[in-house]
Amino acid sequence: LNYTLTPKQFAARVNGEEIPIQEFDREYQSLLNRFGDQEIPAFFLDQLRSQAVEQVIQARTIQDHLADQGFAVSDAQLRAFIAEVPGFQVDGQFNADAYRTVLRDNGFSPAVYESNLRRVLASQQFVGTMLQTEFVTPAEIREFIELRDEHENSSMSSSARIRSRKMSLSARLTYWRISKPT
Repeated sequence: LNYTLTPKQFAARVNGEEIPIQEFDREYQSLLNRFGDQEIPAFFLDQLRSQAVEQVIQARTIQDHLADQGFAVSDAQLRAFIAEVPGFQVDGQFNADAYRTVLRDNGFSPAVYESNLRRVLASQQFVGTMLQTEFVTPAEIREFIELRDEHENSSMSSSARIRSRKMSLSARLTYWRISKPT
């Protein structure tokens, strides 16, 4: 992990792939923005830095899993989604100048925005698929039973228990889907 501006230009490595420091900076800034003008104690800033790194690592891990499973967003799907965003429209029609202006005003280049949007849309495809299916593998059932049993015998939160285990993303979603209150 690299919290300081050193010759390294990455925040972390996931599966041998470097996560650019810019991704960490965006996540960290997003966390800071939640506090508005409030003064944040130094010890808490360290916690926010750790949380930002954890979140970019988790996002990259999910991205890798989605790619491995074949979830992807085509150029046509991406263009169609962008064209429907009201902030990028003038008189109800997509406007390239409005698109570039809105992105620039928010600190994004089209390439960075589109890359982030592809990840979000692929994640939505995956989650939608998982939540719509009733298919559960035997391994996921075993993991669910183990987690349920741990839950009954532990004061640890569900999310902490899930993070503490090496579980597949689909098993985590299955656990969430089956154990959520109705």
